[in-house]
Amino acid sequence: MRVDIQLKPEWYDCLLSHAAEESSAYVVLEQAAQHGGHRDAPATELAVTCDHDDAFELLKLAKGHCEPAVHEIKLAILSGKL
Repeated sequence: MRVDIQLKPEWYDCLLSHAAEESSAYVVLEQAAQHGGHRDAPATELAVTCDHDDAFELLKLAKGHCEPAVHEIKLAILSGKL
């Protein structure tokens, strides 16, 4: 099952900086797509698409290092179950 998570750039940066390079969390973060930016401005959010297992890995990572992202990741996981 696919989970779509929208992350603010600062949450994304925090999660990526704490993810081990060989972890599935790191891989899905590296594949995130940027949304809302334009040529001269940074993205306003990043879309992470992953399976449920990877979403739970991101949730564990967020609980330890990026508490503001926890709520958004939980909502995405719950939405993916519908």
